Amino acid sequence: GIGEAAIVASFMCFYLLGPFLAKTRKMEGKQGHKMRSIETWGMLLASLGVLGYGLAWWFSSTEPITYLLTLVVSDPNAPCSPLSLVFFWAILLVPGLGLSPSPVHPPGIPVSPGSSRRAEFKVLGFRIRQITARKWYHLLAVGLFSPGILLNPSFQSLALIIALVVFCCVECVRLARLWPIAKPLESFLRRYLDSREKGPLIVSHTYLLLGITLPLLLSLLLLGPTTSTTTSTSTLT
Repeated sequence: GIGEAAIVASFMCFYLLGPFLAKTRKMEGKQGHKMRSIETWGMLLASLGVLGYGLAWWFSSTEPITYLLTLVVSDPNAPCSPLSLVFFWAILLVPGLGLSPSPVHPPGIPVSPGSSRRAEFKVLGFRIRQITARKWYHLLAVGLFSPGILLNPSFQSLALIIALVVFCCVECVRLARLWPIAKPLESFLRRYLDSREKGPLIVSHTYLLLGITLPLLLSLLLLGPTTSTTTSTSTLT
């Protein structure tokens, strides 16, 4: 119920606030943009909070915050409990993102994001091509989600749905040019794009997460949480 509520609430919120987000984007670089961004932040967070909280309570017939906290701390002695998964994700994400490939700009030859010319990246002291740098996040995703998919697929599916909603929120913030994090987001996400990806949307990271989430959800829906534990390994291959 919580996962379905998160998806419905996010789509409703983005649909209702779409015109407001578009106007905020048009004000970028103009006087009053910061104040407009603050107002948009307030409306976005309030809408997501009210819609998400209300729909989650309606879908699951229980108070959502208490439910999530109870779920996370339930069965702490299990080999792959929700709490141990949360700690595992935090421990792996910090070095995984901190050591992520950074672009190398040769002196006098700047490489612009999305250009057709090959860009070089540096990771752990090695220089690699852009397409190889993108695979860093594929490896990070496999490391993050493999234990949950194999040992606790129900909780892992809920976490993946919430992550998808967060990714959609991040893309809306970037598209609306919301101060103060839109520009850093734009810089970070566009440095991994190549000539094949054009247009205002950046959805490579969302597609990666969808490619992991959908097979897991289908296995849970068709086979149930018990039998899908073994078959869900196909999402990793």
